[in-house]
Amino acid sequence: MARPAETTQYTLLAENTTLGCQRMATVLVTISNCAFYAPDAFTPNQDGVNDVFFIPNNACIRLIHQLTIYDRWGEVIFSGQDKLAGDDVLG
Repeated sequence: MARPAETTQYTLLAENTTLGCQRMATVLVTISNCAFYAPDAFTPNQDGVNDVFFIPNNACIRLIHQLTIYDRWGEVIFSGQDKLAGDDVLG
């Protein structure tokens, strides 16, 4: 497992000295700077302020695989899968 802080190329060399063979594999792990924003509260009370919950799409996020929203008492008020970022999720 690797978690580089910057773009890093890894090369693995495996050798079997008994049979005299080698194999090499290289992988480039690209790190990019992405900004991610998700609101931490919304008020869907139809007053025109913070009525809709959505996560804006950008180069880093286009699809939300799993999203669960809880109320202040820990009850699930929304749960969804495979939502496109930028679409209204709740409101």
